[in-house]
Amino acid sequence: GCLDRIDLFDHEFFGLSRREAEVTDPQHRLALQLTQEALENAGYAPSGLRDSQTAVIFSSPNNGYAPLVREQGTLSLNGNIPCALPARISHLYGFTGPCYGVDTGCNGSLVAVHQACRELGDGDADHAVVGGVSLRHIVPPASAVADFPGIASPTARSRAFDRAADGAGWGEGGAVVVLATLERALAEGAFIHAVIRGSAVVHNGRHSATISTPSARSQAQVITKAWRNAALDPETAG
Repeated sequence: GCLDRIDLFDHEFFGLSRREAEVTDPQHRLALQLTQEALENAGYAPSGLRDSQTAVIFSSPNNGYAPLVREQGTLSLNGNIPCALPARISHLYGFTGPCYGVDTGCNGSLVAVHQACRELGDGDADHAVVGGVSLRHIVPPASAVADFPGIASPTARSRAFDRAADGAGWGEGGAVVVLATLERALAEGAFIHAVIRGSAVVHNGRHSATISTPSARSQAQVITKAWRNAALDPETAG
């Protein structure tokens, strides 16, 4: 589940000095690369969105790179605090829309998408760059798995809905999408991969034994709410 290389970065392409790039969390660097790819895949020239009301919303990454940085100062501070990830994207691309991080745990990127849809629907943004990244700066020894019984898989493999499932396997990766209203995307000739018809977010409240225990009742509630927000009949699902 780990990426082959997380240290490589074309700092000159993004107008950063090598010194600043070296003290910047690889998660921030990967987010920049994915943002560039997402804009190109959507059919937008980044320069054409400069000074536009483009929102940037990302799930907040962990802060595991900061202890490895020897040079302390403003550059390393801005290169490692989670809120600086979306801020760096907005700054480098010249986006002036809402810009913030979302810290909700495992579903941070999905909640970021949900929030971006609300920004677009409220008219506070014309476009939105949304996503999340997760890298492991130091891979812990296998013995560390024992610290999270029932959560971490002893075999380091995720086998969802499988009889052999024995926990979650750690992994690395990232994803970024560019969002706009359907009307705007059609008018601008953007390449449309999919249409988000509806989304919803709820919390278990007291309907689960612990903070991290799933709740069937709440899961049913959020699915129903999402379908209702989409104004669709679940029987039409493919």
